[in-house]
Amino acid sequence: MTEEFERYTFGATIKTIGMDDVKSLRAAIPPLQEQSKISDQIFKRLRSIDKSIEKADAFVSLLQERRTVLISAAVTGKIDVRNFKAGDTDAA
Repeated sequence: MTEEFERYTFGATIKTIGMDDVKSLRAAIPPLQEQSKISDQIFKRLRSIDKSIEKADAFVSLLQERRTVLISAAVTGKIDVRNFKAGDTDAA
């Protein structure tokens, strides 16, 4: 389609295209039933992506909550962090 537009453009500094030329352009458009199927597939994938984003957001919230609880426990002395070394990944 870009090539089609460029064939009809004119002007040295600012390229333009006349309305008559735009009206004469042809574009391949699938039948309405196929458009509907394509649209359904797109929305199905979007719903799946939205669900994944919601799960990721919930996980981030959970991690932030756990981080807050852990910091609070360390500050109030509920857990002993005196022997902690940065980069320590030993599980309790």
